[in-house]
Amino acid sequence: MARIRPFAYDGRNDDSSDGGYDGPPPPPGVYRGHVKRGYLTKYKTGNRVGGDRLAMLIEIDEGQYKGAGIWHSLSPDPQGTPYLNGFLEALTDGTEAAKKAIRDCVLGNQAHRNRGAAVG
Repeated sequence: MARIRPFAYDGRNDDSSDGGYDGPPPPPGVYRGHVKRGYLTKYKTGNRVGGDRLAMLIEIDEGQYKGAGIWHSLSPDPQGTPYLNGFLEALTDGTEAAKKAIRDCVLGNQAHRNRGAAVG
C-alpha cells in the first residue's frame, strides 16, 4: 500500500459523472485505493519544471474518505526512479518480463511521454 500525501482537490479537471466524493479533504495518512487516471506529462512548477512525471488520480476505496480523489506524482529522475519503478512493478504479475515491459511502455518511448498521453 502506497503512502500518499493528499491535498484539496476541487474537481475542476475531473470529467467523471458519478457524483464523486463530497466531503472534507482526507488528512495525510495511509489509504487503500486504486488509480483512476494517470498521465505522462511534464512538471509546470517547482524545482523540477520541464521534467517528466507520472501524474495519477488515486481514488480512496474504503473508510470515511471513500471516493475522495488524491493527485500524486512520480518522477523518472535519479531521486524518484526507485519509487516510480516500485509503483510500476506493483502493477505487474511480478515476473521480470512483465516488469521490463511496463517500464519500457511507460518510460521507454520518448515521443509518447512528450504527448502527455494517458496511461492505464
